[in-house]
Amino acid sequence: SKIGSNSDLDDATAPVVDLGADFADLYGNDPGLWANANLSPHFPYAARLWLGLWQRQHKDALDGVLAIDPIVLGELVGATHPVELPDGTELDQDRVAPFIMKTIYERLPADSQEKQRDELASQIGSRVIQSVLGGDVDPGALVRGVGSAADDGRIRLFSTHPAEQTPLARTAVGGVTPDGSGPYLQVVVDNGGGNKLDYYLDRRVRWQQGPCHGPTRRSRVTLRLHSDATGDLPAYVLGDGVLSTDGDPLEPGTNRLLIYVHTTTGSRLDGGEIDGKQLQARTGVERGHPVVAFTVDLAPGQTRMVVLDLSGPTSPGSPLVESQPLVTPSRTVIDSAICAE
Repeated sequence: SKIGSNSDLDDATAPVVDLGADFADLYGNDPGLWANANLSPHFPYAARLWLGLWQRQHKDALDGVLAIDPIVLGELVGATHPVELPDGTELDQDRVAPFIMKTIYERLPADSQEKQRDELASQIGSRVIQSVLGGDVDPGALVRGVGSAADDGRIRLFSTHPAEQTPLARTAVGGVTPDGSGPYLQVVVDNGGGNKLDYYLDRRVRWQQGPCHGPTRRSRVTLRLHSDATGDLPAYVLGDGVLSTDGDPLEPGTNRLLIYVHTTTGSRLDGGEIDGKQLQARTGVERGHPVVAFTVDLAPGQTRMVVLDLSGPTSPGSPLVESQPLVTPSRTVIDSAICAE
Protein backbone atom coordinates (compact mmCIF):
# COMPACT_ATOMS: atom_id res chain seq x y z
CA SER A 1 0.00 0.00 0.00
CA LYS A 2 1.07 3.59 -0.62
CA ILE A 3 -0.10 6.73 1.15
CA GLY A 4 0.22 9.98 -0.77
CA SER A 5 -1.15 13.51 -0.78
CA ASN A 6 -3.58 15.33 -3.03
CA SER A 7 -0.64 17.16 -4.60
CA ASP A 8 0.24 13.84 -6.29
CA LEU A 9 -3.05 13.86 -8.22
CA ASP A 10 -3.67 15.52 -11.58
CA ASP A 11 -6.90 17.44 -12.14
CA ALA A 12 -8.92 17.60 -15.34
CA THR A 13 -10.68 20.62 -16.81
CA ALA A 14 -14.06 18.85 -16.90
CA PRO A 15 -15.63 15.69 -15.45
CA VAL A 16 -13.97 12.60 -16.90
CA VAL A 17 -17.20 10.57 -16.65
CA ASP A 18 -20.53 11.49 -18.23
CA LEU A 19 -23.08 11.37 -15.40
CA GLY A 20 -25.96 12.81 -17.38
CA ALA A 21 -27.46 16.19 -18.20
CA ASP A 22 -28.92 16.83 -14.73
CA PHE A 23 -25.49 16.37 -13.13
CA ALA A 24 -23.81 18.62 -15.69
CA ASP A 25 -26.44 21.34 -15.28
CA LEU A 26 -26.08 21.31 -11.50
CA TYR A 27 -22.30 21.07 -11.07
CA GLY A 28 -20.79 22.16 -14.39
CA ASN A 29 -17.09 21.43 -14.89
CA ASP A 30 -16.15 21.71 -11.20
CA PRO A 31 -16.11 17.89 -10.66
CA GLY A 32 -13.15 17.70 -13.03
CA LEU A 33 -11.03 18.54 -9.98
CA TRP A 34 -10.19 15.79 -7.49
CA ALA A 35 -11.30 18.02 -4.61
CA ASN A 36 -14.67 18.70 -6.27
CA ALA A 37 -15.50 15.20 -7.46
CA ASN A 38 -17.73 14.67 -4.41
CA LEU A 39 -19.90 17.77 -4.75
CA SER A 40 -22.84 15.39 -5.16
CA PRO A 41 -23.94 13.50 -2.04
CA HIS A 42 -24.55 10.38 -4.20
CA PHE A 43 -21.29 8.54 -3.48
CA PRO A 44 -21.24 6.32 -6.60
CA TYR A 45 -20.93 9.52 -8.65
CA ALA A 46 -17.86 10.64 -6.68
CA ALA A 47 -16.34 7.16 -6.84
CA ARG A 48 -16.74 6.91 -10.61
CA LEU A 49 -15.18 10.34 -11.09
CA TRP A 50 -12.21 9.51 -8.83
CA LEU A 51 -11.69 6.18 -10.59
CA GLY A 52 -11.79 7.95 -13.95
CA LEU A 53 -9.29 10.58 -12.83
CA TRP A 54 -6.98 7.88 -11.49
CA GLN A 55 -7.10 5.88 -14.72
CA ARG A 56 -6.56 9.05 -16.76
CA GLN A 57 -3.35 9.74 -14.83
CA HIS A 58 -1.98 6.26 -14.12
CA LYS A 59 -3.43 4.26 -17.05
CA ASP A 60 -4.62 1.41 -14.83
CA ALA A 61 -8.12 0.61 -13.57
CA LEU A 62 -8.86 0.16 -9.87
CA ASP A 63 -11.45 -2.18 -8.38
CA GLY A 64 -13.19 0.39 -6.20
CA VAL A 65 -13.06 3.29 -3.79
CA LEU A 66 -13.03 3.42 0.01
CA ALA A 67 -13.53 6.89 1.51
CA ILE A 68 -13.00 7.77 5.18
CA ASP A 69 -12.51 11.03 7.06
CA PRO A 70 -10.11 12.00 9.89
CA ILE A 71 -12.67 11.04 12.52
CA VAL A 72 -12.65 7.47 11.18
CA LEU A 73 -8.84 7.55 11.34
CA GLY A 74 -9.22 8.35 15.03
CA GLU A 75 -11.47 5.32 15.48
CA LEU A 76 -8.79 3.15 13.86
CA VAL A 77 -6.19 4.55 16.25
CA GLY A 78 -8.49 3.61 19.12
CA ALA A 79 -8.47 0.04 17.85
CA THR A 80 -4.68 -0.09 17.46
CA HIS A 81 -2.39 2.20 19.43
CA PRO A 82 -1.45 5.92 19.55
CA VAL A 83 0.61 7.38 16.72
CA GLU A 84 3.93 8.94 17.66
CA LEU A 85 5.06 11.87 15.51
CA PRO A 86 8.75 12.53 14.69
CA ASP A 87 8.94 15.19 17.43
CA GLY A 88 7.65 12.76 20.05
CA THR A 89 4.04 14.02 20.10
CA GLU A 90 1.64 11.16 20.77
CA LEU A 91 -1.76 11.19 19.09
CA ASP A 92 -4.40 9.01 20.70
CA GLN A 93 -7.91 8.35 19.41
CA ASP A 94 -9.27 11.73 20.52
CA ARG A 95 -6.36 13.79 19.19
CA VAL A 96 -5.90 12.42 15.68
CA ALA A 97 -8.80 14.19 13.94
CA PRO A 98 -8.25 17.62 15.60
CA PHE A 99 -4.55 17.38 14.78
CA ILE A 100 -5.16 16.69 11.08
CA MET A 101 -7.94 19.28 10.69
CA LYS A 102 -6.66 22.04 13.00
CA THR A 103 -3.41 21.61 14.94
CA ILE A 104 -1.23 20.78 11.95
CA TYR A 105 -1.95 24.25 10.52
CA GLU A 106 -0.99 25.88 13.82
CA ARG A 107 2.33 24.02 13.85
CA LEU A 108 3.06 24.56 10.16
CA PRO A 109 1.12 27.72 9.28
CA ALA A 110 2.98 29.06 6.24
CA ASP A 111 2.00 28.50 2.62
CA SER A 112 5.59 27.41 2.00
CA GLN A 113 5.13 24.56 4.49
CA GLU A 114 2.43 22.80 2.44
CA LYS A 115 4.78 19.96 1.49
CA GLN A 116 5.71 19.41 5.16
CA ARG A 117 2.02 19.32 6.11
CA ASP A 118 1.29 16.81 3.36
CA GLU A 119 4.20 14.60 4.41
CA LEU A 120 3.21 14.68 8.09
CA ALA A 121 -0.44 13.85 7.35
CA SER A 122 0.71 11.03 5.05
CA GLN A 123 2.94 9.64 7.81
CA ILE A 124 0.03 9.58 10.24
CA GLY A 125 -2.25 7.83 7.76
CA SER A 126 0.43 5.35 6.73
CA ARG A 127 1.23 4.31 10.30
CA VAL A 128 -2.43 3.78 11.17
CA ILE A 129 -3.19 1.78 8.02
CA GLN A 130 -0.06 -0.36 8.44
CA SER A 131 -1.08 -1.18 12.02
CA VAL A 132 -4.57 -2.22 10.90
CA LEU A 133 -3.41 -4.26 7.90
CA GLY A 134 -0.63 -5.81 9.96
CA GLY A 135 -3.13 -7.24 12.43
CA ASP A 136 -2.01 -5.07 15.36
CA VAL A 137 -5.60 -4.32 16.26
CA ASP A 138 -8.26 -4.92 18.92
CA PRO A 139 -11.07 -6.62 16.90
CA GLY A 140 -13.84 -5.55 19.26
CA ALA A 141 -12.74 -1.90 19.30
CA LEU A 142 -12.37 -1.97 15.52
CA VAL A 143 -15.90 -3.29 14.97
CA ARG A 144 -17.39 -0.77 17.40
CA GLY A 145 -15.45 2.17 15.96
CA VAL A 146 -16.03 1.34 12.31
CA GLY A 147 -19.70 0.54 12.96
CA SER A 148 -20.26 3.89 14.68
CA ALA A 149 -18.48 5.75 11.87
CA ALA A 150 -20.55 3.92 9.24
CA ASP A 151 -23.78 4.87 11.05
CA ASP A 152 -22.64 8.52 10.96
CA GLY A 153 -22.00 8.38 7.22
CA ARG A 154 -18.22 8.73 7.57
CA ILE A 155 -17.35 5.58 5.60
CA ARG A 156 -18.22 5.10 1.95
CA LEU A 157 -17.46 2.13 -0.29
CA PHE A 158 -17.92 1.54 -4.02
CA SER A 159 -16.98 -1.43 -6.18
CA THR A 160 -16.64 -1.58 -9.96
CA HIS A 161 -17.84 -5.18 -9.83
CA PRO A 162 -21.66 -5.35 -10.07
CA ALA A 163 -21.88 -8.50 -7.92
CA GLU A 164 -20.28 -6.51 -5.09
CA GLN A 165 -21.74 -3.07 -5.78
CA THR A 166 -25.37 -4.19 -5.93
CA PRO A 167 -25.52 -5.29 -2.27
CA LEU A 168 -23.22 -2.42 -1.21
CA ALA A 169 -25.70 0.08 -2.67
CA ARG A 170 -28.35 -1.21 -0.29
CA THR A 171 -26.24 -0.47 2.81
CA ALA A 172 -25.31 2.74 4.63
CA VAL A 173 -21.70 2.60 3.41
CA GLY A 174 -22.92 2.65 -0.21
CA GLY A 175 -23.83 6.33 0.16
CA VAL A 176 -26.65 6.09 -2.38
CA THR A 177 -29.11 8.97 -2.61
CA PRO A 178 -32.53 7.29 -2.70
CA ASP A 179 -34.73 7.98 -5.71
CA GLY A 180 -38.09 7.34 -4.02
CA SER A 181 -41.09 9.68 -3.89
CA GLY A 182 -41.54 9.99 -0.11
CA PRO A 183 -40.86 13.15 1.94
CA TYR A 184 -37.12 13.79 1.60
CA LEU A 185 -34.52 16.35 2.64
CA GLN A 186 -30.76 16.52 2.43
CA VAL A 187 -28.77 19.71 3.02
CA VAL A 188 -25.27 19.54 1.55
CA VAL A 189 -22.61 22.15 2.32
CA ASP A 190 -19.45 22.29 0.20
CA ASN A 191 -16.45 24.59 0.61
CA GLY A 192 -16.17 27.17 -2.15
CA GLY A 193 -13.47 29.35 -0.60
CA GLY A 194 -10.31 27.26 -0.89
CA ASN A 195 -9.66 27.44 2.86
CA LYS A 196 -9.67 25.23 5.98
CA LEU A 197 -12.61 26.89 7.75
CA ASP A 198 -15.09 24.02 7.69
CA TYR A 199 -13.66 22.85 11.02
CA TYR A 200 -15.37 25.87 12.59
CA LEU A 201 -18.79 25.49 10.94
CA ASP A 202 -21.93 24.87 13.00
CA ARG A 203 -25.08 23.98 11.06
CA ARG A 204 -28.65 23.52 12.24
CA VAL A 205 -31.64 22.54 10.12
CA ARG A 206 -35.36 22.74 10.84
CA TRP A 207 -37.85 21.13 8.47
CA GLN A 208 -41.51 22.09 8.92
CA GLN A 209 -44.16 20.38 6.83
CA GLY A 210 -47.74 21.53 6.64
CA PRO A 211 -50.95 19.49 6.94
CA CYS A 212 -51.54 16.45 4.75
CA HIS A 213 -54.90 17.74 3.41
CA GLY A 214 -55.24 17.89 -0.36
CA PRO A 215 -52.82 16.98 -3.12
CA THR A 216 -50.34 19.79 -2.36
CA ARG A 217 -48.34 20.22 0.81
CA ARG A 218 -46.28 23.23 1.83
CA SER A 219 -43.06 23.02 3.78
CA ARG A 220 -40.33 25.29 5.12
CA VAL A 221 -36.62 24.57 5.55
CA THR A 222 -34.73 26.85 7.93
CA LEU A 223 -30.96 26.68 7.88
CA ARG A 224 -28.86 28.30 10.61
CA LEU A 225 -25.17 28.67 9.81
CA HIS A 226 -22.59 29.88 12.33
CA SER A 227 -18.81 30.25 12.14
CA ASP A 228 -16.71 29.74 15.26
CA ALA A 229 -13.62 30.92 13.37
CA THR A 230 -11.64 33.97 14.46
CA GLY A 231 -9.58 36.37 12.40
CA ASP A 232 -6.33 35.44 14.13
CA LEU A 233 -6.16 31.92 12.67
CA PRO A 234 -3.18 31.07 10.42
CA ALA A 235 -3.38 32.68 6.98
CA TYR A 236 -3.43 29.26 5.30
CA VAL A 237 -6.59 28.37 7.28
CA LEU A 238 -8.25 31.71 6.52
CA GLY A 239 -7.55 31.33 2.81
CA ASP A 240 -6.50 33.83 0.16
CA GLY A 241 -9.62 35.90 0.61
CA VAL A 242 -13.10 35.80 -0.91
CA LEU A 243 -14.48 38.47 -3.21
CA SER A 244 -18.09 39.59 -3.08
CA THR A 245 -20.31 39.41 -6.16
CA ASP A 246 -19.30 43.04 -6.77
CA GLY A 247 -15.62 42.12 -6.71
CA ASP A 248 -14.89 43.70 -3.33
CA PRO A 249 -12.75 41.75 -0.82
CA LEU A 250 -14.70 40.30 2.10
CA GLU A 251 -13.44 40.00 5.67
CA PRO A 252 -10.42 37.66 5.99
CA GLY A 253 -11.60 34.24 7.08
CA THR A 254 -14.94 34.46 5.29
CA ASN A 255 -16.09 30.95 4.42
CA ARG A 256 -17.87 30.69 1.07
CA LEU A 257 -20.39 27.88 1.39
CA LEU A 258 -21.87 26.21 -1.67
CA ILE A 259 -25.19 24.83 -0.47
CA TYR A 260 -27.41 22.28 -2.21
CA VAL A 261 -30.80 21.46 -0.65
CA HIS A 262 -32.20 18.20 -2.07
CA THR A 263 -35.95 17.98 -1.65
CA THR A 264 -38.97 15.72 -2.13
CA THR A 265 -39.61 14.50 -5.67
CA GLY A 266 -42.08 16.82 -7.38
CA SER A 267 -41.52 19.77 -5.04
CA ARG A 268 -40.78 23.32 -6.15
CA LEU A 269 -39.25 26.44 -4.62
CA ASP A 270 -41.84 29.12 -3.87
CA GLY A 271 -39.41 31.60 -2.32
CA GLY A 272 -36.30 32.01 -0.23
CA GLU A 273 -34.69 34.52 2.12
CA ILE A 274 -31.29 35.00 3.71
CA ASP A 275 -31.23 37.17 6.82
CA GLY A 276 -34.65 38.54 5.84
CA LYS A 277 -33.63 39.50 2.29
CA GLN A 278 -34.41 37.74 -0.97
CA LEU A 279 -32.17 34.74 -1.62
CA GLN A 280 -30.53 34.37 -5.00
CA ALA A 281 -30.87 30.68 -5.80
CA ARG A 282 -30.95 28.39 -8.79
CA THR A 283 -32.67 25.05 -9.14
CA GLY A 284 -31.76 21.71 -10.64
CA VAL A 285 -32.52 18.01 -10.33
CA GLU A 286 -30.48 15.06 -9.08
CA ARG A 287 -31.74 11.46 -9.08
CA GLY A 288 -35.29 12.76 -9.39
CA HIS A 289 -35.00 15.13 -6.42
CA PRO A 290 -35.37 18.88 -7.05
CA VAL A 291 -32.29 20.73 -5.77
CA VAL A 292 -32.09 24.35 -4.59
CA ALA A 293 -28.54 25.68 -4.94
CA PHE A 294 -27.16 28.92 -3.52
CA THR A 295 -24.05 30.48 -1.99
CA VAL A 296 -23.60 31.85 1.53
CA ASP A 297 -20.59 33.91 2.63
CA LEU A 298 -20.02 33.39 6.34
CA ALA A 299 -17.63 35.75 8.15
CA PRO A 300 -15.74 34.75 11.34
CA GLY A 301 -18.16 34.70 14.28
CA GLN A 302 -21.15 35.37 12.04
CA THR A 303 -24.54 33.65 12.12
CA ARG A 304 -26.73 33.61 9.03
CA MET A 305 -30.27 32.34 8.57
CA VAL A 306 -31.68 30.91 5.33
CA VAL A 307 -35.37 30.14 4.85
CA LEU A 308 -36.75 28.15 1.89
CA ASP A 309 -40.48 27.86 1.25
CA LEU A 310 -41.44 24.83 -0.79
CA SER A 311 -44.57 23.14 -2.08
CA GLY A 312 -45.08 19.72 -3.57
CA PRO A 313 -47.13 16.56 -3.61
CA THR A 314 -48.60 15.22 -0.39
CA SER A 315 -46.37 12.17 -0.26
CA PRO A 316 -47.14 9.35 2.17
CA GLY A 317 -44.58 7.89 4.53
CA SER A 318 -42.19 9.03 7.21
CA PRO A 319 -39.92 11.98 6.36
CA LEU A 320 -36.40 10.90 5.43
CA VAL A 321 -33.51 13.23 6.29
CA GLU A 322 -30.01 12.43 5.08
CA SER A 323 -27.48 14.13 7.36
CA GLN A 324 -24.12 15.17 5.91
CA PRO A 325 -21.38 14.32 8.44
CA LEU A 326 -19.53 17.44 9.57
CA VAL A 327 -16.84 18.06 12.20
CA THR A 328 -19.55 19.49 14.47
CA PRO A 329 -22.55 17.20 13.85
CA SER A 330 -25.44 18.96 12.17
CA ARG A 331 -28.56 19.25 14.31
CA THR A 332 -31.88 18.66 12.58
CA VAL A 333 -35.40 19.21 13.90
CA ILE A 334 -38.41 17.82 12.00
CA ASP A 335 -41.88 19.27 12.56
CA SER A 336 -44.05 17.02 10.46
CA ALA A 337 -47.05 14.75 10.50
CA ILE A 338 -46.87 11.46 8.61
CA CYS A 339 -49.30 11.42 5.72
CA ALA A 340 -51.31 8.23 5.18
CA GLU A 341 -51.56 6.41 1.87
